[in-house]
Order: sequence, then structure tokens, then C-alpha cells
Amino acid sequence: MIRRYFIAFGSNIDAETNILKAMTALSKSVSITGISTFYRTKPIGFKDANDFINGVCRIESPLAPIDLKEKVLKRIEGELGRTSQMHGNCARSIDLDILLYVPTTAHVSDPFPCTPDPDIQDRPFYAIPLGELSPNLILPQINIPIQEIIERFRNNNMIPLEALSLQLQTDLL
Repeated sequence: MIRRYFIAFGSNIDAETNILKAMTALSKSVSITGISTFYRTKPIGFKDANDFINGVCRIESPLAPIDLKEKVLKRIEGELGRTSQMHGNCARSIDLDILLYVPTTAHVSDPFPCTPDPDIQDRPFYAIPLGELSPNLILPQINIPIQEIIERFRNNNMIPLEALSLQLQTDLL
């Protein structure tokens, strides 16, 4: 069974380089089917930190969610210098999160929550790129259209990074 995932990327340490490395590494393990615009964003929850670069990619993989997280995403984070001790609101070389998992058929036995990440409703750097990749998405279980969530973020401070976004899309799609 092929599953569709939306993966959030974030970095504020050598961010452009680490985003490129992470996306390239991910492309060796899964099929990347879409890449959003990447944005420069202000850090949330801590002061005196570098701006982040955030974006989302859509992938397809036969991996179960727990296997994707543990065997692919955490491996890439480790290769790029992120450790299990780094959590919360700290600077990071790379942060890879499953925002949404869409099975092609429902499998209740999957040992991983397939609900959308609750932060989609609070973070424009999750919602806006997700909406770019799936503009008609209605978030499962909460039944809210992504466009309704995006409307809440009309006045955000995100700066599109067109050159980086184009490079990622050209190199990896």
C-alpha cells in the first residue's frame, strides 16, 4: 500500500544548506511528489535565535508512519547533527515532522496517529505550505478546510525564498 505524507522541514542553523541536504537524503528513501515554497520565518517561543527556514514536501511511500519517522526522518536528522537531547524551542540544524498522513486505504492497525498535527492550526509555516500542495484539503477528523486556516494567517511575517524553492523543485521533482 502506498501512503501519502506531508513532511514539514525547519532549520535555523546553516538553514539553506541543511534543508537541501535533508531533502536530497529524503529523496533517496521515498518518492517526493511536491515541494512547497520555503519561507524565512521568525522563531516561536524563544529570543535571540536565528530566523528559521520552513517548508513542506509531499511524498509517497509504502512505509508505515512509525517506520517513516523512526527509520527515515530521525536518521536524516541525526546525519545532519540533530540529537535526541535537542527538543522544544532550541536552535536546530534540521527538524522533520509528519504533518499529515493520508493512507490510500484506512488501516486501523497502523501504530501511529494519522490525525493532522495540531500545530497546523497555529503555525502559518505549516498551514500555508500545506495549502500550496493541497489547496482543497479538508483536515481529517477536525473537518476544517486548509484554506480556512490559511485565512487566519493573512498577516504573517513569512518571507518567500523563491530561489531556494525553485532550486529544490528543479533538482528534486
